[in-house]
Amino acid sequence: MEMNRFKSLAVVIVAGLIVGNLIILYQSQLTFNDEQGDGKTDLASDPILNRPTKAGSPWPMHLHDPGHTSYTTDSGPVSDQILWDNSTGGTTYGSPAVANGRVFIGGGNGMNAYYENNGTPAWRTPTYNPVPGDYGVTSSPAYSDGFVYFGGDGIYCLYENNGTVKWFVDTPWMNWGDGTPTVANGKVFIAGSDWNLYCIDQYSGDVIWTFQTSGSGENNWGLYAAPAVVGGLVYLSACDGWVYQINETQPSPIASANHSFRMLYASYSSPVVANGRVFMGCGYEDALRDTCRFYCLNATDLSLIWEFYPGSPTSFFSSGGFYNDRIYFGSRDGFLYCLDAMADLSPPAIHWQYYIGETWSSPAITNERLYIGSKANYLYCFNLSQPLTPNYYWRGNTFGDVDSSPAVSDGKVYVGTQGSGGGIFCFGSAEPSNPPPAPPTGLQANLASFGKNVSLSWNASLDDGGGDSDVAGYTVYKSITGPDGNYEFAAWIFADGSSTHDWIDENAGDGDPNDYFYIVRANDTLNNEEQNVNKVGKVVYDLAQGWNLISVPLVQSDVTRENVLQTVDGNYTALQGYHAGRSRPWLHWHKDKPANFNDVIEITHERGYYINMINPDNLVVAGKVQTNVQISLKTGWNLVGYPSLFIQTRDDALDSILGSFDWVEFYNTTMEREEPLEPNDLMYPGCGYWIHTTEDCELYI
Repeated sequence: MEMNRFKSLAVVIVAGLIVGNLIILYQSQLTFNDEQGDGKTDLASDPILNRPTKAGSPWPMHLHDPGHTSYTTDSGPVSDQILWDNSTGGTTYGSPAVANGRVFIGGGNGMNAYYENNGTPAWRTPTYNPVPGDYGVTSSPAYSDGFVYFGGDGIYCLYENNGTVKWFVDTPWMNWGDGTPTVANGKVFIAGSDWNLYCIDQYSGDVIWTFQTSGSGENNWGLYAAPAVVGGLVYLSACDGWVYQINETQPSPIASANHSFRMLYASYSSPVVANGRVFMGCGYEDALRDTCRFYCLNATDLSLIWEFYPGSPTSFFSSGGFYNDRIYFGSRDGFLYCLDAMADLSPPAIHWQYYIGETWSSPAITNERLYIGSKANYLYCFNLSQPLTPNYYWRGNTFGDVDSSPAVSDGKVYVGTQGSGGGIFCFGSAEPSNPPPAPPTGLQANLASFGKNVSLSWNASLDDGGGDSDVAGYTVYKSITGPDGNYEFAAWIFADGSSTHDWIDENAGDGDPNDYFYIVRANDTLNNEEQNVNKVGKVVYDLAQGWNLISVPLVQSDVTRENVLQTVDGNYTALQGYHAGRSRPWLHWHKDKPANFNDVIEITHERGYYINMINPDNLVVAGKVQTNVQISLKTGWNLVGYPSLFIQTRDDALDSILGSFDWVEFYNTTMEREEPLEPNDLMYPGCGYWIHTTEDCELYI
């Protein structure tokens, strides 16, 4: 027996009845402790499994836990600061796992590990063979007990410390790299492109059982979703259009399902199991369809409780996040939805929805914050404590599509991106141990002193007035490089107990040709500063002699014509507006007409306006920076504003109504006529546009 105490294992072939295929397990050539002499590693004496672990709050697998709630009690980052980023070695669709001071994520044909604190690579393990399909490793890794599991050209188990392969299961069709594992109760549950769900001993790599879904054939897309495991039951949503419930313990190596539910289409969304319910969506990769739904099922028998359809064709690739009896998920129609998870009938109540662009990413939720990626190249952070529809708290530029779902650990958020050939980003830092004060409210910017100055005003923070964390004052930050630019210190305003505060940026208004943007943050007596990103600004637009078609991209506190156009007062003769849907849609103002004949009373940021200038001039406006502005459009012609501060192509700017319009025009001031705006032509802040729609719809800019 002493001879067997330490063994160096090479390749072990195990024959098994796994849908008629040979399963091969490769053991890495490492030395394992084998006290029993039975050829198996003894876990109690394995130095990898019994080393000291790093304290912290791990995010060990896709959607955080075996039930896929996507919720952690960790405090996520409060700013969009990028702490580090690194290449992943290729296209990155999978999501990161975080444990013991390391971050694990796939990229190209390999799995990577990075040190959590600085992003330095710890190791990279390539797959044995290139993963079919040209997407590389799309699997999201799972971490458990010192090992990392993922799907590639087969199913891998790696040692956490150096990435060496512990075992490998060779699957038919080489698994296409898309199987995402869930680890629970000493087992690995993973599905792949051979339409099989595998249950594997997490330490030995022995296949315990497989489950064959109803789909088959090499022209089908297989199984993308990670199974959920709760209460001895495994829940699997599949691309054959079915949801399955399977006992974790099976009497034979070929498993059977207890219950199943037929969706209207294939599912790429991983099931979420919480409060006795199962949530998942169905969707299609190449098109938006009216057959796609987001479902809530009874976890006991998979009977339908409710289904959600937003009213227009879409697809749900995003998995849900469960928090406070609400379910949050993204959609290919561009909206992040928040629904009543515990509703008993269809349709469930929509608490709110927010347009962030086409979304394949799934949310990560902490106490009162939600993080989710968008194919519009951003990672978003939302404050869930806001009572109404929240504006995003911050968004970080990832310089590429975010199909990856974020992971939150130790006060930081990690996410993969398609940018620069594939990469990973680490954002933010944890909140200080003494929480910062509440942010000021009601921040607004106006022009003052005949338009020459920019005046900021705000309401005091709610806890301004006593206690150890009383507000000491407010820091004003100013950017000269755009709304998402670099904000630098501009002023310190002491909190004097007043209910309102203000600050004047002298000579920054009319006469100064630069655009400026401002943020005001509260600081307490312990020198903690909250990290709100509510912005106001002042912008300047050149107007030509004659007719111009304009809009105002900032939200005004005073929308009267006289206030908005104060910097060109006396230099214009006429205004025209158009409100679609009214019996008399055209609105007019002329300087020589009496007041009762003029009906352009207000200038709002949602609408476009013609203005006839006597001489060239600069229109200067100040106001609040608003994102995700909703504009209701009527069938036919609409004259709209462009309430964005960013130049975009026509179809990028109007992606929320693609398919609902057939013509867009701008006004050419040189030619003095309207001209068509093509799909790749640019839309500019400060301009108005004509949009001809084929149906009533909602535009989000």
